[in-house]
Amino acid sequence: MDIYLKRMQKNEAGTSGFVVIDGVFECYSLELPDKDNQRKVSCIPIGRYEILERKEPTDMTMRYRQKYAWFNFHLCLQDVKKRSGIYLHVGNTIKDSYGCILLGKQINTDLFLSSSRKAFHSFYNKVASALGQGEKVTITIE
Repeated sequence: MDIYLKRMQKNEAGTSGFVVIDGVFECYSLELPDKDNQRKVSCIPIGRYEILERKEPTDMTMRYRQKYAWFNFHLCLQDVKKRSGIYLHVGNTIKDSYGCILLGKQINTDLFLSSSRKAFHSFYNKVASALGQGEKVTITIE
């Protein structure tokens, strides 16, 4: 499975983009602003990353399992230079990011993502299904 995240806007407020899975639009994305890849304050560097389930029951994983019956493990970008624990997850504003990638069905000019749970559920089901079938999943961020 090939996922493509194309950034539309990068400024001091944040980084917005859109996500395409196997050539089909999936949702919008929101990340922190670009601050030279500093942990928990910067967007993810441009590059291609494998996505795997992080099979550790972290506090965040346990909270998601309580909220979402369909959730098992977080989807985590692998081998991001000088970073770890970068997830794709639910959130509406930059404050929800924690250095990760937020997903939503709509985004406005104030960088507010809406229908994030719905977008994440759809994205998660597709990626988790592909991983469950032994398929390699990668995301290219530009």
